[in-house]
Amino acid sequence: MKKQPDAEAFQKMASRLKENSRQWDTLNFQLDELIAQVEADIRSSSLTQYRLTKHSK
Repeated sequence: MKKQPDAEAFQKMASRLKENSRQWDTLNFQLDELIAQVEADIRSSSLTQYRLTKHSK
């Protein structure tokens, strides 16, 4: 049978999990921002504009 962690160990583990979760949230936000910037760059690129006008004729 597994031994349950004491209250202090549990608090440390919970604190680490909260910090890890916060770090993942920050990383996900940064990735969302990067994706949005790349998509904007793609939309405004001359090659994309060329392809869009080529197909609309």
